[in-house]
Amino acid sequence: MFWFTVNNLEISNRLINVQLQLKVMDKYVNLVYIPGHSGITGNDLADEKARKLACSISCGNTEATENVTVSDVYKLITEIATRSWQRKWHEDSTGRATYSFIPDVGTKVTFPKTREIGVSYCRILLHDTMSNDDAFRTGIADTYMCDCGHERETVEHVLLRCPRHAEARSIMKNNLSDIWNNVNVRRRHKRNLEINESFLLMPFNYNYSDVYRKEDYYVKETLFEFLSTVMRCGGKGYFAECGLRNAESCQRVICGKFDADFFCGMKGKVRNESMRNVTGMNIY
Repeated sequence: MFWFTVNNLEISNRLINVQLQLKVMDKYVNLVYIPGHSGITGNDLADEKARKLACSISCGNTEATENVTVSDVYKLITEIATRSWQRKWHEDSTGRATYSFIPDVGTKVTFPKTREIGVSYCRILLHDTMSNDDAFRTGIADTYMCDCGHERETVEHVLLRCPRHAEARSIMKNNLSDIWNNVNVRRRHKRNLEINESFLLMPFNYNYSDVYRKEDYYVKETLFEFLSTVMRCGGKGYFAECGLRNAESCQRVICGKFDADFFCGMKGKVRNESMRNVTGMNIY
């Protein structure tokens, strides 16, 4: 006889008593037998493990606390939900571009205070920019080629290779070299700096990041300054079409891309502005 059948009669009597009390109050409840998840591999496995653990507790081989606080319940629910969310994120077939930057759910993503730059960065992570490559894929642009004529206008091309942004990129690389030198000072084994798309865009993650949290903050600061420069002087808003606050702004949009004149009036640099952390990105 399994442990869970010992008190079945007592539990049944208590349920019947509650049913009678509710009936006196003109509240009718039907007790219905619901079969288990027989034949479903995952549920059968979970049931088997639950039975084994329950037997172990009943025999005194495993200790189990008698009092469970609300805080403990919340913590347990959070852990279960996070594991389920993470498993779905690992196994899903969509959002793989975002997954390459944010493999762990609940990752804190650093955004700039400037809304337009924040929108651009978010759309880059979501693989939904207004670069020609993405716009052509969604049917908005007539070509996927960059105006420089060298290759597809992807985010990686704009960040690392497009000759039209060579000056801004040179400043970005110099700043990144300084940051990397500080990282090497804290390391036993020095490493060469490799600037690639993941290094620039990936939110800080202890398991994947090449820098420490503080240095990653400065990497993002440098990236946002580069994006701000591109949006002010590059002639296009490669990465976003939203963030417009009024009708006048909407009139300045040309073919879904920002007019450079609109951004020439932007004041200040990203590096001088405070930044904030957003806990978790709900990616589906």
